[in-house]
Amino acid sequence: VTTADELAAVSAALAAVQEDVNTLLEADAVINQPVTITNSANLEYVSSLIGYAIDDPNVIVNGAVTINTTALTASETITANAIAGKIRTVIGNVAVTAAVALNLESLSFINGNYSVSGSDANDPNLATISGGLTTDYPGDHDYTHLSEVGAVVISDSPSATLVDFTGVTVATIDDGTAGTGVVVFNSATSVNLGTAPVTSVTANDATSVETRMVTAAGITIEATSATAINVNQMTSSTGDISITGAGTTTIVHFDGLATSTGDVTTVAVGEAHFGALTQAGTLAIVAGAAANFGALTDTDAAASIG
Repeated sequence: VTTADELAAVSAALAAVQEDVNTLLEADAVINQPVTITNSANLEYVSSLIGYAIDDPNVIVNGAVTINTTALTASETITANAIAGKIRTVIGNVAVTAAVALNLESLSFINGNYSVSGSDANDPNLATISGGLTTDYPGDHDYTHLSEVGAVVISDSPSATLVDFTGVTVATIDDGTAGTGVVVFNSATSVNLGTAPVTSVTANDATSVETRMVTAAGITIEATSATAINVNQMTSSTGDISITGAGTTTIVHFDGLATSTGDVTTVAVGEAHFGALTQAGTLAIVAGAAANFGALTDTDAAASIG
């Protein structure tokens, strides 16, 4: 090499070769056994299976992954986080427990259930959980990076400060106490439940509440601090709908609801928008500023809109 241009050409060639080498390494980086990190001994063993240097490839684990850092020393926790950061795909269940968010930055797919305890996990690239999600930690529950998940259970619901499944296909959701479809998040400042079907939502600290469920056997929403309550993907309901807001500041939208065979009631709201509703049972609507029932042609019982 005699010129800067020649050096640049050699460097580019080496970079291309390195990419090919990395591809080959990643193709062979499959761990065909469960991975467990809970103490010094199994941490040392797993570190012999999964390289955690910067240049080491990410791995596929063909088995369950269990990581609990609460009994590890500070230096061992650093190593455990480095190893966890190399896990890309898991063909099995994943259970993590940590006082501080565990590093799962490479994890993109779990073919099983996912359990997170103690603290939220750093899993921004996780897109799909084929099984369910169970959480047991305080603070924000931001899972907007997911595309789909099965049954969701948020065990520490009183301490959840945010529940956000915006844009996520969610099979079911509950807070671990009252059963599937009934949730109470009284510390959450915002609640978005994705497509999860629910029958009762209580979120009295939330400024916004949203669900993208399509059909319902009725729904009750109590959000006494909310400025926005949105249920715009629901097209039909076979049960009662009851909405309690914060007063004149609450704007309620059920823009896609076409039919409701049950009663529809609003309490303490500023605006009630049911613009697509053509048929309903009893209507008991109290809205301080606006009520939109522009498509309504028939009610099966008494109607009061005021």
